[in-house]
Amino acid sequence: MKYFTCPDGRLWRIGGDMRVRYCYCQDYMIPVWLWAADYLKDADAGAMENRWLETVQKEQAVNENGSFLGKRLADMRKMEPVYFHRLEGDRAVSLSYDLYYTRHCPCFSNCSVSGLPFDSWKDDFHGAVTVRSSNRMASFVREARTRPTLLVASPEHSDMLEWHWNGVGMVEGFGIRVYTGMEREAYSIFPGGFLSCVRWHWVSDEQATEGVGAELAAVSDFAAAALPDGVTTLLLERTRTPNLVYLRSIKGLHWNLPNDVFNGELRTLRCGEHTFRLRGIPEEEEIIPLPGRNFLFDDCFAVRQVYGAAPVIVRPARRQIAIHDPYRMCYGHSGGNLHALELCAPYRQGPVVCRPGECLYDNAWCISTDGDVIRLLSGEVPCNSEIRVVQAEGKDRRRYIFVANFGDEPELFRWPGEGSVVSESGSPTSPGRKGGKNLAEAVNLSGEPFVRFPEVYEERGASVLEVAEEDRVPVAGCWEIKPGKAVLIQENSKNEKGKSDR
Repeated sequence: MKYFTCPDGRLWRIGGDMRVRYCYCQDYMIPVWLWAADYLKDADAGAMENRWLETVQKEQAVNENGSFLGKRLADMRKMEPVYFHRLEGDRAVSLSYDLYYTRHCPCFSNCSVSGLPFDSWKDDFHGAVTVRSSNRMASFVREARTRPTLLVASPEHSDMLEWHWNGVGMVEGFGIRVYTGMEREAYSIFPGGFLSCVRWHWVSDEQATEGVGAELAAVSDFAAAALPDGVTTLLLERTRTPNLVYLRSIKGLHWNLPNDVFNGELRTLRCGEHTFRLRGIPEEEEIIPLPGRNFLFDDCFAVRQVYGAAPVIVRPARRQIAIHDPYRMCYGHSGGNLHALELCAPYRQGPVVCRPGECLYDNAWCISTDGDVIRLLSGEVPCNSEIRVVQAEGKDRRRYIFVANFGDEPELFRWPGEGSVVSESGSPTSPGRKGGKNLAEAVNLSGEPFVRFPEVYEERGASVLEVAEEDRVPVAGCWEIKPGKAVLIQENSKNEKGKSDR
């Protein structure tokens, strides 16, 4: 549990939440922390509990009637009064544990966060990969409640976490039921980072038109790489329509940034020389075109668009994060419980008529949890190719090349520099023949042999490539990227003696 808890006590819910944000499990973490501090003598539990109590007090302070959740759940109080008071009761009961225990064990309040586990983690059943460091929490989960979901945030800014189809775009047809289905997937973790390369389809179901069943609305290809520099995450995304379809809305990226009571209902966004102060919930939905491609939120969370559609900020006129029900007619029937800004590229409101094979969006992004937006180098969509490429300089001042093949056939990627394969999301390709030319000869641009791949572990059709320090060799030029796979390459740097230090 400690790995999935932020220093301020907020749960890092990598799989999302189908119910009300920051209730239920979050409330009942209080007795868990008390037990951990008392029975396990855990040095961090007391500090997590104390900081979460500060958040609880902060939310209660904005409620004029003295309730715990009155402002954030104002709509629910009108629409579902019994349920609203049940949630108020959960908060009161969990706080009573704290009152009782701290009277008997006041030493709990003296604890401080001292040693959280920072490492990578992978779960094949849920298609989950995570990495955590002192400056970044990043995760991708296939079987999230709104699947899939990508999360990236600094542990010290957990109020920026929201998981509702976050970071993976969103396509809605005119059916009252919207869901996704996975077509292929590949994951890997390595020290300090992870890779994911996934394809899924969007389905619009239960339409009003008689005789119309589930409709395939769109197909999304997606790849993410959390770099081993501890702060940077790269994203590649593309969504197309396989047939003629009418859509209600199209949102590329769809990055949710909560803007509610927990952060004082104010976010500051800087775009070059432009500064936007986004306060509270607007009376009408606002769509704000953004100048440039560098976006810095609250001077700590940076997003840079490498290429793609024109980005906008969407400010809904209501708390749009609600109890999730796959049936749209019931979606939010008890009122929203969290307001969030949405960074999208593009944002298209329907009805939108899309032709077969139409590209809805094709974007690449670089996210940094230390506020630095300068390190990006370049991005590329090779002509008539399914390959997508992003190059970035990490916080460690190494250059990384992130390559994904969104197609259905193997493709060659050529890089004329020297580097080492950090990880790849699929089985490594041995030197062989393609188009009558031997790959081993084709890649020998610097006099080095084709990259040696160390031991590979097969798991659920994907591979986890573990590269030992002594197995990292200079390579140049050419990889055959298999369909639906991604590769992360780290360019070698030179030490004072002119030798590669990796």
